Amino acid sequence: MILRRAYELNAINRNQFFSLLEKEQQKQREREEKEAEEPSEGGGNFYFTLPIRNSRRLTETVLGALQAEGVSYREAARLLGVKTGTLPKLIEGLPRR
Repeated sequence: MILRRAYELNAINRNQFFSLLEKEQQKQREREEKEAEEPSEGGGNFYFTLPIRNSRRLTETVLGALQAEGVSYREAARLLGVKTGTLPKLIEGLPRR
């Protein structure tokens, strides 16, 4: 877009526009090839970051109450902002202090 605008304002001529455009397209192709070659880093660990997002104390308290059958799976999931199917894995994956 910048090259097009420069051309429209007569800051560069037609030959310069197409030459610079080709260079930019080549740079883009090289970036895309490099990204395709590099393995994806992936995202963070959900089970590690959840206690940080909700606070460790709240997460541990809710999961403790769930294990002691003080709250239902539905209520625990609602309090932590997760799906009920996530809770067993969350209990297993909760980093211990």
